Amino acid sequence: MKRIERVGIVGFGNFGKFFARKLATTFDVSVWDCRNFNDEAAEMSVRWSTLEEVANRELVVLAVPLQSMELLLGRLTLCVNPNALLMDVCSVKQEPLRLMRKYLPQIELLGTHPLFGPQSAKDGWHGHRLVICPIAASSPKSEFMLQFLRDQGLRLFEMTAEQHDRQMANVQALTHFIARGLTGCEVSNSELATTAFGHLCKVAELLGADSWELFKTIELGNPFAAEVRQRFMQELENLERRLAEQ
Repeated sequence: MKRIERVGIVGFGNFGKFFARKLATTFDVSVWDCRNFNDEAAEMSVRWSTLEEVANRELVVLAVPLQSMELLLGRLTLCVNPNALLMDVCSVKQEPLRLMRKYLPQIELLGTHPLFGPQSAKDGWHGHRLVICPIAASSPKSEFMLQFLRDQGLRLFEMTAEQHDRQMANVQALTHFIARGLTGCEVSNSELATTAFGHLCKVAELLGADSWELFKTIELGNPFAAEVRQRFMQELENLERRLAEQ
């Protein structure tokens, strides 16, 4: 099993920062983003680097929105370490893996989706779940990284990218859609709140503040999400019509 010592993270948004902080306790981590977060990187003891330096690491993690991935992969074709393991953490899986195969067919790829975020795992990621969508047979690098994640207490689930996206259309896309709607309605807790209403408020609190870029990735990047949203909206219309008929 080949040990990984140097990790590069491309993208220093909310999840990129969270992941960098977690990995920096074990690995030599360097980060890059199109925006300048040099001061924040220094505060968490990770190295702020150029894209070329980050792409030359043994493990390169893509923590960018799906909408930015194709442009970024075009740049990585010029500088990525040919022996690197390229790993993404996108919330959908079919399209990111298609793009990575298209632009970097010679690089070992590993698709992942952490089923948690900086807020839900703020007290630690032990016990949280991580979906793995391997593209090829496992290699020493990917085996090392997966074992590291298991040792951290993460629960790994392996499936195809299509299986992942089909399940996430309900599990994630519908949930985020409802949470965004609750946030728009300014739903907030009350001294008269029932347990069920408290759960609704918690959903809005956990997911309603996620970035618009993440929301777009979840809703537009998943080929099965639109059908689920339409079915939900149709059911709401049906309920409203039934009430009007009374």
